[in-house]
Order: sequence, then structure tokens, then C-alpha cells
Amino acid sequence: MIIPPDLKPTALAIGRGRWPAAVRSVGQDAAAARGIAALALDTFDPGLIPGLINLLDTPGLQSGLYVERSLVELVRRAAGVEPALVAAAGARAAGPEPDPATFPPDAISRPALEDEIARSVASFHNHRARGVIWCAFMLLEPAAVARGGPLSQWLRDKDQPSLPALRGVIRWSAKPLARLRAWEWLKFDHLATAAADRLTRAQSAREHELVLSRAHLAAHPRRAARLRAIGGKTPGGSGLAATVRSSVLPPAGLVEQLDLESRLGLPRLAPVLHLGSEGTRAALEPLLVDPDPTVRHAAARTLSPRGLSDYVFDEDPRVARSAALSLSAAGVPDVRRKHRAGLDEPGRVFTRLAASPHDAIRLIAEQETERTAWDDPASLPGRIEARRMLAADRHAFLRLLRERWEREPGPRSRLVMLIRRLGLQSEFSEELDAIIRDGLARLQAAPASDDLDPFARAVASAVAAVGEVIPKAPDVLLEAAHRGTGRVRANAVEALGRFARVRSEPGGPGPYDSILEFKQDEHHRVRASVLRAILCGEDTGPTQASALDGLAVMLHDDRPAHRTAGVWLADRTLLHAGRARAGNRWPELASRVVELARTDADASVRRRAEAFALRLRHQLKRRSPAAVKEVA
Repeated sequence: MIIPPDLKPTALAIGRGRWPAAVRSVGQDAAAARGIAALALDTFDPGLIPGLINLLDTPGLQSGLYVERSLVELVRRAAGVEPALVAAAGARAAGPEPDPATFPPDAISRPALEDEIARSVASFHNHRARGVIWCAFMLLEPAAVARGGPLSQWLRDKDQPSLPALRGVIRWSAKPLARLRAWEWLKFDHLATAAADRLTRAQSAREHELVLSRAHLAAHPRRAARLRAIGGKTPGGSGLAATVRSSVLPPAGLVEQLDLESRLGLPRLAPVLHLGSEGTRAALEPLLVDPDPTVRHAAARTLSPRGLSDYVFDEDPRVARSAALSLSAAGVPDVRRKHRAGLDEPGRVFTRLAASPHDAIRLIAEQETERTAWDDPASLPGRIEARRMLAADRHAFLRLLRERWEREPGPRSRLVMLIRRLGLQSEFSEELDAIIRDGLARLQAAPASDDLDPFARAVASAVAAVGEVIPKAPDVLLEAAHRGTGRVRANAVEALGRFARVRSEPGGPGPYDSILEFKQDEHHRVRASVLRAILCGEDTGPTQASALDGLAVMLHDDRPAHRTAGVWLADRTLLHAGRARAGNRWPELASRVVELARTDADASVRRRAEAFALRLRHQLKRRSPAAVKEVA
């Protein structure tokens, strides 16, 4: 019977609540089954669902297809699933959704609905209606799977009769909901292969959004392992496997059509696929021009250093700062671990960032440029980085330092100083000897005007470096003490004095015989170095007394440079344990330095003497306040 359209709402309202009882009286009549299927769509009465399931189980039913379609639509509306999720790609949009206010109240509860669908899928081997599997798809959202129940148990059952059909729907269905469930169910071993196949296919931006908006699910270890296994066991970053894995992500032209949440999920999902640094960079490249800074920031927190070099120039200071910090020594460990051993590449990036319009970026660039100058001994961050490199891989760092030594022309003063600061004199003993001998020959052929000559400074640093470790023989130091400039000879004499204290032999010549001839040297540094070597030694006889006389002479010398050197010598020999060595000469010598701090005409002498007097006063106050009068 055909009900007139104007009377149809009234007729449906009168029958509401009575339809389920009427459905139970229908047997195998095909026409009646089709009418019930149409009635279910007209009334949207969830109470008809058990009756429709019973009709599907009726043997020999000729109108099962109509019943199946009505059941799917009724469950979709009852579960609140969007029509677009269960519509095939390219299908026309469905009509307007019915007003929820017209839904029959309490026709069937959600647990009862899940139980009915579980009953239907359990008898799939009888009716073979794939529509009931779709009903399970719509009901088995993550909360329902976690909650448990008959339907959740059916999904987890590895031996269920409907498993081949379930895998087939996951693998081959073009509906967006299939891809969403494939992403959620990838963690189940018996469904993983079919789910992985479905994830590699997407025909619309909506299908990509369903996965990317739930990119946080990639944190599950089993799901992440399945993602990496997509495409086979080929190592990541190359070959067919990487190409198949990249098909999980949207193509570049489609990224801008995604919603904000999905674009934020793209940087979270891409690294899990193990596409390699270049593959990940290509997948995230469209986000470089994304209008939302939060998306660009998420991408910057994921990329390798090569990709980060683009984001450090971002117009948003927060994004640029995050990228710059990730590249820096204080950056994200995972990003820094991807860096190659050399430090030249980030150095170039931070050099360019010195012109950034953002104040914070310029500050980071300045600090990082200084840090990457690991071969500059004057840079504290550079020395810290050099020590970090040395501790991380000693052989690699020594190889890098030797390569820099061979490439650098000229006197190599900076590298010699770096070797001293890092304590690598033994490893570079041959190079240091060569620096000294070649430099002395050059200085003899063309004498330097002062100690500021680059080659003179290099030789002086090399002599100091050799003297800081116990040499096998002092020949090269003796040569430097006789042929070098003032600074070279001073460093050589200091090293010879250290060598004499350690290597003196009983019954042999005096330990300081090789340097006593320099006591009256015209250069103030040489005189001070000789006297310091003696005063810091173990001798307490005439040699020590003669050295104290030499100190007194220097403190009364007419030349300011010699008085400055005398104060330097007093600072290193009269404080602390030096008081006992000086004996009864100590008050006289200490008082002379204090007098120079008050009365000397030369400013440099006064400044150095004032520093000595201040340290002396603190030392005496700790011992006895009355002791200050000794040098007052």
C-alpha cells in the first residue's frame, strides 16, 4: 500500500513503537521484507534493527540486499557516523540528516545495539552479508574496542569464520572509514597486513585527514613497527620500500587542503615511517610555507639539520628560534645526533643568521659561531666544543686537528695554543719541534723587531708547549734559549728550570747550571724566568740566596719593564709557601712591592703591585691580623 506523502508523517508516527512486533511476524515473504527495509529508512526506528538482523538470518530470503542496506543505514544513524565516512569516493552526497529530536527515545541502547551486531557477525557464515561487517566498523570506535564486549571480542578473535571477509573489507573498501579503521587496527597482528595495504591508498584529502588527525596513535610501539614494515624489509630512505611507505602520507599538492589538525599531525607521522632524512624533508616541504606558525614550528621540531636550515629564516621569531636552537649545541639531542662529525656546515648557517631581523636569532648565531670556532684557543665556547669532540672520539679529533695543521699556512700560533690548552703536546711533539727549529732558523735569517712578530709568537708558544711536558732531552730548549727573541728565551729558560728540577742527578752538575748564565739577561722576562725557576726549586743554599738578591735588584731597577717583571716574580714566589723559602728576606721584599703599589711612577707597575698587595693582605688576615704590620 502506498501512503500519500501528506499523510506519511502521521502514519509513521502512529506506527512508531509497533513496527518491531510487526517485523517479527514476517517470514520469507520477499515483498514484505522489502517493505520493512523501506519502512526502516522512513521511520528511522532503531528498534527495527533486531528484526532486520533476523530477516538476514532467514534462509532463502530473496530481498536480503535491501534489508542489508537498510540495516547499514539504520546503524549508521544510530551510531552517529557521518555519511561521508561510509560513502565511496566520488559518490554523490546523501540527503539531509534527520533531526535527532525526532528519533525514537530509548528504542535500543548502545550496548544492546553492539550485542545485536555481534550476533549478526557471528552468523556471517550463514548470510554472507558484508553489510553487517560495515555495521561493526561503525560501532567499533577505539572506546568500544577498549571497553570490551562481544563485538570487541569478535574483532580480536584470530579464528573467527568471518576473518577473510573482514580483511577484505579493510583492504579493498574505498570508503574513508575503512582507512580510519585500518589505522586504528594496525596494531592487531591478524589484521596488520590488510590494514597496511589500505593505508597506502587514499583518494581524497578526507582520507588523509582521518589518519593525520590521529597521528598520536603512532606512539604505540606495535603500530609504529608495522608502519616501518610497510613496503618490505628494505632499509629506510631508499628503494621501493621507502616509496611505498611515503604513499601513506599525502602528496605535496594535497597538503594545503588539509585542516589544521591534520597538518599538525604530518610532522608527527612522517618520522615514524623511516623515510630517511631526504624523504622526510620532501614529505614536510609543503609545510615550509604553511600560513599557520604552529604547523611550521611542528615541522621544524622534526627535521634533520639540512631541513632546519630553511626554518631558521622563518618570519615568525618563535619558529626561527626553535630551529636555530635545534641546530645549536644546546639543541634537541635527536637532531644533533643526525649531524655529521664536521662542524663546518652549521657554521655557515649561523654566519648567515648574523643578519637575521630577530634579536634572539642574532644572539644565538653569535654564540654558535663562536662555539663552532673550535680551533680558536681564545674562544671559551670553542674550547669547550673542542674538549667535547676530543672526549667523544679522540682519534677522529686528532685526525681532524692534523688535517687543519697541514692546511693552515704560516706560523700556526692558534693551533699551537690549542694543543697546549687541550694537553696534546705529546701527540704533536714532532710538529712542535719542527715549529721551533724552523722558526729559529727564520728568525736568525730575518730577526724580528719584537715579540709580536707572528713567527716569534709561534715559536714562543711551541717552546712553552714543549716545556709543559717532561722532554726526553732539552737540546731544542737550549737552542731556543740562546737564539730566540725575549719571549722565546723566557719560555725556554722556564722550561729548562722545570726540567732541571725533575732530572737533576746526584753527583752531577748543578741542576740550574744551564740557566744561571741568563740571570743578568737584558730582557726582563728572561731574568724573571731564571729567578723563578731557582726560587721555586728545592735548593736552599747560595743559589737560592743569590736568586733573592736578584729579585731585590729587579724590584729596584730603573727600567719599568724590569720592575713589572720583578712584581710578577714576587707574586709567584713570595705568597703562601714562598714565605718560608724567602726566610728573613721576606718582610723586606714584600714591603718593597707594597711600596711600589703606592709610589711607583709607572701605571702598569702600580696596577700589578696593587693586585699583589691585595692578595697579600687577605693572606695575612687569615693568619693573624697583627701580621699585616710586618709589611705596612
